[in-house]
Amino acid sequence: MLNITDRNISIEGARVRYRDLSGKPSDYNKNGQRNITIELDMEDALTLKDMGFNVRFPEVGPDGDERAPLFKIIVSKFSKVYRVNSERQSIRELHEDEVTDLQAYRLRNVDLTFYGRDYEIGKRVVRSAYLSSGYFDVEETYFDKKYSGFQTPGRPVDEDLPW
Repeated sequence: MLNITDRNISIEGARVRYRDLSGKPSDYNKNGQRNITIELDMEDALTLKDMGFNVRFPEVGPDGDERAPLFKIIVSKFSKVYRVNSERQSIRELHEDEVTDLQAYRLRNVDLTFYGRDYEIGKRVVRSAYLSSGYFDVEETYFDKKYSGFQTPGRPVDEDLPW
């Protein structure tokens, strides 16, 4: 569900379909731009389309079921990206070079705030979405839990180690 203000748009519980957070050029990402693509329900997709954003409406699949509209959000170097661990109730802002690490995790919940920016391409005006802040609640692995008490630079150990 969208929450629209004058400056930003927020989506709580975004369903991430694709994510390319490496920032490296590839066959699917020619410019090497960090981005995430989320699924939208039809009402939100039509709202964003009416606001001028580029929303993709995939064709009906070969088995006849409709596919969810897709929406791409660009992750810039100015975006605030947070890795959340709801089990340990911890949150950490990621530096630009750490955002790539989110590629490897399963995501439990994603909350995003973004804004629109207009560009002229020829005679057309295109509106792209840029991430203001993103909260990525990651699913911990066995070893994340095992080594969670280890001291890291700048972080004191405040719990007993499991052994």
